[in-house]
Amino acid sequence: MDQLKRMAVFAEVVAAGSLTAAARRLGMTPSAVSQHLRQLDAALGLALLHRSTRKLTLTEAGARYIDGCSAMVAAARAAGYGWPTVCDASASCGTCVSIVKEGADNCGDMPDDERETLARTLVPLDGQRRLACRLTVTGPVTLSKRGVHVTDSSAT
Repeated sequence: MDQLKRMAVFAEVVAAGSLTAAARRLGMTPSAVSQHLRQLDAALGLALLHRSTRKLTLTEAGARYIDGCSAMVAAARAAGYGWPTVCDASASCGTCVSIVKEGADNCGDMPDDERETLARTLVPLDGQRRLACRLTVTGPVTLSKRGVHVTDSSAT
């Protein structure tokens, strides 16, 4: 799964045209995006991007890899796979929103980082919407929309 996540980050960097823009879209820091790219390069044993402070271009290997990578990401999404913790459960991306339908009293307190991410991603702080990567439970709960991205209008 880590490799799949790294491929998704790589595809987003190429689509966005920069690490900073990709980081913004993914709700990650540019350094986290860079780390994912370094790990992907290391796993493949080759560099996929030429990076400088002003320019980002695909290497020859990157140009060959991006089509298959983008197709894999599209196929995974079409099959219903989501990257519920693009941020590695750091509560920074806001992609793992769950809606607590019943049993909210059995949910742990909302940590500050979760509250900040929900506020930043414009999710209403109504006590029902929680980040799955931060939600702790002490008894029965009923969740809906687990893993729905905050921009999904059906989650409101």
